[in-house]
Amino acid sequence: MRVIRILLALVCSSFLTIAFLHTFAYAESAEETFKRAEKLYSGKNYSLAIKDYEQVIASGVEGEIIPLSYVRIGMCNYHLGEFALSADGFDRILIEYGFSKYADDAAFFSAKAYFALGDYPTSAARLLRVIYTGSDSRYYDRAVDGLTNLTETALTAEELSWVLDTVEPREAVGKVLLSLAEKEADKERYNLAMIILYDLSERYSAYSFISNVESLIEQLRKTFAPLANRLGVLVPLSGDYEVYGRQVANAVTLAVEEYNAQKIGPEVELYIMDSGSDAENTKTSYQTLVDIDRTIAVIGPMFTDEAAVLGELTKTSKVPMLSPTAGSATFLTGGEYLFRCAMTNRLQSQVLAKYAFDRLHLRRYAIMYPATDYGSELRDEFKNAIEKLGGKIVAEIEYPLAVYDTKEHKIPDYTGQVKKVKYAHPDAIFIPGGYDEIILLAPQIAYSHISATILGANGWDEPRVARMGAKYVEGVYFTSAFFRDTQNPQAQQFVADYNKKYGDDPDYIGAQAYDSAKILLAILTKGVTSGEEMKNMLAKVSNFEGITGRITLRGGEDNDCVKDVTILTIKEGTILQVN
Repeated sequence: MRVIRILLALVCSSFLTIAFLHTFAYAESAEETFKRAEKLYSGKNYSLAIKDYEQVIASGVEGEIIPLSYVRIGMCNYHLGEFALSADGFDRILIEYGFSKYADDAAFFSAKAYFALGDYPTSAARLLRVIYTGSDSRYYDRAVDGLTNLTETALTAEELSWVLDTVEPREAVGKVLLSLAEKEADKERYNLAMIILYDLSERYSAYSFISNVESLIEQLRKTFAPLANRLGVLVPLSGDYEVYGRQVANAVTLAVEEYNAQKIGPEVELYIMDSGSDAENTKTSYQTLVDIDRTIAVIGPMFTDEAAVLGELTKTSKVPMLSPTAGSATFLTGGEYLFRCAMTNRLQSQVLAKYAFDRLHLRRYAIMYPATDYGSELRDEFKNAIEKLGGKIVAEIEYPLAVYDTKEHKIPDYTGQVKKVKYAHPDAIFIPGGYDEIILLAPQIAYSHISATILGANGWDEPRVARMGAKYVEGVYFTSAFFRDTQNPQAQQFVADYNKKYGDDPDYIGAQAYDSAKILLAILTKGVTSGEEMKNMLAKVSNFEGITGRITLRGGEDNDCVKDVTILTIKEGTILQVN
């Protein structure tokens, strides 16, 4: 047994020695493997070289040999025509070894790989990264030339805008971009020059060359000034809100066609752009309307959150925008070139509150509001308006948005929220939700034997409220910017013409868009020649007689849109106007 133990000990010792020597030899062989890989690479034996470089990476050694091995693998794949693999390899260096001395190589060769793939925006973005490192980079001059060439020959305006956003502001980058803008301006590629200059003015304002940027913007604006017979439209023509954007575009087109048929001034040209589904596309589309189409004013945006995106651009371009729909108070932060011809949340809350307090003699109010920004803002505005009049808010109840479970055939249950309202004993319940919510809430309120008057906002302005709400919405009151069955002859004509041309009836969105266009067209007849003049004239619009009533664009306590607000009710299943 003693002999066996000695033999086992010797065997184990031998295994440990071999394992140690193997590990030591493997660590030592990484350098030798790399040298062999380099010889294979020099001899253009790229496939074999890749295997050795991969072995070096797998060895676990540390230091710059690893990112250099990745660079070589990227170059091998590039020479083998495997451009996607090449680009992926270089991108890995930029992500995992961004501070390596080989990151510059990776950025430049990545640009070449993406160029070979036909992905010109990403190629340009990688060249910008090289430029970001400064003129000490050995690839700097080639990167500048490559970016210039891509801008001149391959990049669209949208792609260029994306490329500029991929790099953080730095003086070295800004100077290259300014030089590129100057070259584009000299070659009369005004739109590309202005996209670069807009980016510089927005993100590089802290650098010394910003005065040169502003000077060039002013120079180009004078050279390529807006044309007094061109109007733009910027609305969603794709995505979830396409149906609303189409109605705006249709109504504006109708107004322009009517204007041109009257021959009371130069024929107006209309340019319509899709604002898309993201902020970047919205910005680029606006710049296209201003810098390529040279419009003197733009109808849009539709939504308040777009005002924040476009506000600074309107100040730079000095081309005003007139929104036909944005209602939130935050729209006012957009600046002096942003106007709206829309019923605001504050205005409709004030008008409804006064009608309910003075005409309906209601004093105690509960508010049931959806869990949205729209619902919260209308809650606050209505509450403030009622309390100023002397009324009392007895309950504020938030409810979740209506989500239907089609598999279980379940509809949302608001019983808990309705009970809280019942115990507050209100005279009226204000519900600033959508039509799909009120048709669920109204029956549940009735089943709870609450006799309060139900009030709503413009989210109810939908024929399905009366049809689907049935007896439970009898006697409700809600606000609207436009009543389809109005007795106003001009409005009746608009509805008839719109239906004839597009085969559908317009709602308040189309009506406000039509009024927006009519305001701009009336100003054009006065001979405005610049966006600045258009802005000043828009600020003076007061009591304009539109199909939605009288409109003042800068009025009231907020220096905001003041217009007629319609209050509707439902009697025997029919929507009627009461004010």
